[in-house]
Amino acid sequence: REKGAWERITSRLSGTPAMQAVMEAAAAISESKVGETARKVKARARDVRNDLEDTWETSQNPLVYNMSYAYDSMFGETEMGAAISGILKIDPHFTLDGFALEMRDELVFDVVSAFLRGDRDTLAARCTERAMAPIGAALRAKEAEGLTTDPNILSISGLDVKAAAAPERGPPSIVFTVMVQQINCTRDRKGKIVEGADDEIRAVYYWFAVQRLYNEATAQLEWRVDELVVQGAVLYL
Repeated sequence: REKGAWERITSRLSGTPAMQAVMEAAAAISESKVGETARKVKARARDVRNDLEDTWETSQNPLVYNMSYAYDSMFGETEMGAAISGILKIDPHFTLDGFALEMRDELVFDVVSAFLRGDRDTLAARCTERAMAPIGAALRAKEAEGLTTDPNILSISGLDVKAAAAPERGPPSIVFTVMVQQINCTRDRKGKIVEGADDEIRAVYYWFAVQRLYNEATAQLEWRVDELVVQGAVLYL
């Protein structure tokens, strides 16, 4: 099957091996009710984590630690509270409810909207350099084809925290999923619609990995996107 315009653009946002492993485990746990399957997934998680630790340093790939917390939390060995306690050490006012509201109402909207518009300045302010590499590649691919995507976001819902980590070396980070309702309309250089329609709604599922970082310019802590993954999309209307 030939990929559509949206699939071609977002194919560069498929995730690092660490994020893919988190997604794989989350899917397996949600689908499986058999304990043996769960144990196999957990073993796979440890194998992937060990492989990644041979490749990346902690500061370069905090998702290695997110994976550890994700799998342990899913299987009950380590509570999410352990990671939250680590975050509270540097951010005493942190709450999961407050985090979810900030992500839904501010960061997710800013990042997805900027991605749809091709607004690199906003993306650079909200994302780490590591996240900007694949995002920039996706934007360049879109521009090379002369495509523009409708920037309208209708709603953001279903935010679900999948993993949290507060490693001794490296910033605290959280992985979550969210659904964004967008207008499914892509146009070419001449303004002709090449995919969707100007009134067609698509539900897009994103994975975000965000880090709690100190902004020297504002002297404040802020959440910045360290990885953005487009998992899939379905027509809503």
